[in-house]
Amino acid sequence: MPDVDKLDRLLTEAGERWRAGQEPAPSIDAVWRRPEHTTDLRWGWVLVAAGVALVLAAGLLSTGGRPQPPPASRAGIAWDDAQVRAAQIRVGDIVTATGFLEARPDQPPKLCMGGLDLLMAGVAPECSLPSVDLYGLNLPDVPGRQVAGDVTYAYRVTVIGGWDGARIEYPVVKAALAANSYSRPLPCPTPAAGWPNPDSSGAFRSALDPLAREIAGHPELYAAYATLPLGALTDSVPAVELVRTKVDPASVAARLESLFPYALCITRDYSDAELEAANFAFAAGPVSMPAIDQDTHRVGVEITAVDDQTLPIFLAHPAAYPIPLVTRYVATAPQASPAPTSTVPVPSVPASCPVTLPDSSFQPPAPYPPVPRIPNQGWVGTSHLWTLVSADGRGWAGSPSATTGISVKTFWWSADWTMHQEPAPPILVAGHRLDGPGSFSVGPGTNASNADIGTAMLVGVEFPSIGCWQVTGYYRQASVSYVVWVASDSAAETGPPISQADVDAMTAREVATQFEQARTIPSWDVAWGDLSSYSQGLVGSKEAFIAAETSFNAEGGLRYEVGPAQAWPWDGIAAPESGYFSPALLADLQTKVDLGRAFFVTIAHPDVNGASLGSSSYVVAPLSGGDWRVWIVH
Repeated sequence: MPDVDKLDRLLTEAGERWRAGQEPAPSIDAVWRRPEHTTDLRWGWVLVAAGVALVLAAGLLSTGGRPQPPPASRAGIAWDDAQVRAAQIRVGDIVTATGFLEARPDQPPKLCMGGLDLLMAGVAPECSLPSVDLYGLNLPDVPGRQVAGDVTYAYRVTVIGGWDGARIEYPVVKAALAANSYSRPLPCPTPAAGWPNPDSSGAFRSALDPLAREIAGHPELYAAYATLPLGALTDSVPAVELVRTKVDPASVAARLESLFPYALCITRDYSDAELEAANFAFAAGPVSMPAIDQDTHRVGVEITAVDDQTLPIFLAHPAAYPIPLVTRYVATAPQASPAPTSTVPVPSVPASCPVTLPDSSFQPPAPYPPVPRIPNQGWVGTSHLWTLVSADGRGWAGSPSATTGISVKTFWWSADWTMHQEPAPPILVAGHRLDGPGSFSVGPGTNASNADIGTAMLVGVEFPSIGCWQVTGYYRQASVSYVVWVASDSAAETGPPISQADVDAMTAREVATQFEQARTIPSWDVAWGDLSSYSQGLVGSKEAFIAAETSFNAEGGLRYEVGPAQAWPWDGIAAPESGYFSPALLADLQTKVDLGRAFFVTIAHPDVNGASLGSSSYVVAPLSGGDWRVWIVH
């Protein structure tokens, strides 16, 4: 044995004897361990002081408590193509961001990932990139705001609002919750319940032995592993064990999780050339802050959002992963309970969600079977358009490698459709959440064919949040709607609880936006269906509505800007003496809706000549059954 190895072994044994008598154990610090050094407990100090100083300046260090006991799954799979796609935000999404808020004269207010304190009396901290503009922000509503000169700022707040493609509109601002993640960026999304950890670093280290043996015994599978502390330098735990694999991380996740009972992050190993290429792509691309992290051997990219501009770069350079400021908002909702006899998580459906069951009276035309060949599914619809729903009323659970939202493939059939004539059928699938804010619309579709489903129209949809959803498919003149409970165990970004009034205001604005989108695309079935029966009666018929809106669009009505949703009494204009609303419209609202949940929304059409002609006014409110409708005022 070489002298160096012998000395190493003797020092290691002496260190182990000393540590056995110590409590608590010394701090854990990041050090890469290669498979050939299976019992090496020499903890090298990492030069992280500069990084910690920068994080402190940015105001991002967590003050949250220790994570709760381990959830069902402890292994996190590092960002991959599916997760990056699922993290993409789109126009109309409800989004959230947490960080430093800044409002300066003659500039739009913005939220930044951090604030750089200049440590000068009377001088406000400066916003550090990345950042996002806030449109329609009401500064007096900002909690913890401070003023220095002519600058208003707040160190750590959470905003929730609508995404218009470049900014957050009409945000609700809350004091940020204690973070459920830590300051260290990781290539694995943080689990919703936090990273599971023991109470002492000694227990964490002892648990590493079987993991080290597994990695050492399979050099064809693993490249290296490292312990990454998540808290301050003086903390031993919490920490995450990061494993770099030479194979698909999902293929080894179950094995590693069975060996190591605490926090695991499993990432694909990338070459230095791949890291450099990814770093260069983002450094030369959109505004972002890429950095090669030697601890994780990935390129972490601080970026405003995963959007149409940045998504293709991430997909082309999988060595990079996003650290986004803006993410899709997922409101807190009851956790789904798995069926006791099943190994697949199946959500329990709350009694408040009127899920749709199969229609036993409907049988699709030949050659499709009376009962679907897919287990626990049934048909619903007509021969012109039909689809599948759960036979026992259970909802959808799970999200394949998704960090936000739930991606689901929906299948649709029609006697009026053939794959050869329409390989990309003009089908539109829209969703509207019934118990909170949220909506989506997707189209056109593609096609799919196999022995179980025959030939079908395929539309992949992404539910922005868990909850009770109404899904509607539109194909030619036919439509089918059903209600489903959607649940997920994914690590979707969650935000602080918001009031029912805030939820209603965002939902009202979403419905008004959906109506504007539908009448400009156009999708006349959706737009006409969004109108209240009162407004439909005033218009006269769907044909008259189409003719009027087509003419308006030709005059410049295609471009629109949706204003804020104003709560009752709508800044006083609801008073009869104001003359703004007709007595008949007010009477209809009073008999059909709770005015406390009715909102006034103004739409501007900048390309229409004339101030009055270029402005539309709606009242948006839910009916007693929960469906939201639009009353046209002007």
